[in-house]
Amino acid sequence: SKISLCAAIVDADLFLMDDGAGGTIRKTTASRLKTYAGGKVLQIKYAFNTAAHSTPSTAYSTIETVAITPTKAGSVIKLIFSGRSYTASTSIEHYGSFYRDSTILEQYTGQWSTSGATAQREIFEYFDASHNTTSEITYSFQHKSGNSGEAMIFSPNGGADGGVYLTAMEFDTWL
Repeated sequence: SKISLCAAIVDADLFLMDDGAGGTIRKTTASRLKTYAGGKVLQIKYAFNTAAHSTPSTAYSTIETVAITPTKAGSVIKLIFSGRSYTASTSIEHYGSFYRDSTILEQYTGQWSTSGATAQREIFEYFDASHNTTSEITYSFQHKSGNSGEAMIFSPNGGADGGVYLTAMEFDTWL
């Protein structure tokens, strides 16, 4: 027979589990599972565009921004940037960075050495556990070339490349 819960799970509900997989059944409350199972998603914000983003400069250029207003100062914001990158250079160093407002959070370095022009889809992730605010934050993903005059391009063919995405997800850590 099929049994379903008719009410939401609350902290006082009991769960039965095998203690250490040794055959001894123990009970625990739902409230204890929170600290073991992790957090929950509080909100998701994202930005998307199909414009080509090219920089032959060794100074950072913004590809995309997203704003989020955290609901908890102690939450974690997971950032994900995804886009197709391209270079015509046979050897180029390029950099991608996440920023929180004007503060650099993380810098990624890539070294390309090829026999000609090449493109690939790139995904970058960062977890911001130090924002400590409930005021609006603007995150950005920026990139630059490591070789002055040699262009690093995201979405060189615009929408045909699928565009670029910057996602900000707020997680409640229950800590």
